[in-house]
Amino acid sequence: MKSEHWEGILFILGLFVPIIILHVILEYYKNKNKQSRITKKDKVLTGGLWSYSYMGSYAFIMGAIIFMGFGKMKSLVKDILIHEDLTALFSGSFVGTFGFTYIAYIHDILEEALHTEIKIDAWSNIWGYGVGRSIVIFAVYLFLYVLFPKK
Repeated sequence: MKSEHWEGILFILGLFVPIIILHVILEYYKNKNKQSRITKKDKVLTGGLWSYSYMGSYAFIMGAIIFMGFGKMKSLVKDILIHEDLTALFSGSFVGTFGFTYIAYIHDILEEALHTEIKIDAWSNIWGYGVGRSIVIFAVYLFLYVLFPKK
């Protein structure tokens, strides 16, 4: 097996680690709220940064995942599926599913921690995605060209 295949396998396995961590955090807040008999308030957070944080976090996390190892996984999948377009479709869908899973956990954790419901709407998703993706692109630019430029 090629070394880049092992890197792809490690990348795929690494996608499960945040799910485990986020699940533990969510269960902590659920148990904490049960023990203290705290229930969600009737108030719904519709304004401010909370409604934008959902898709902004998704955009940031997806950008980071793609930057860190998407190519390694895509190389592994291409050797299995052979067709380039099918490989791109499968790889993007696979990683996107993990990104949405992370964000669903983050959303639930925020609701449990804040004892309230966070309303998500399409327009805040658009703005949040744009801001989140811009932040990750700027961070990667700084990382590649300012902090650690190739000489």
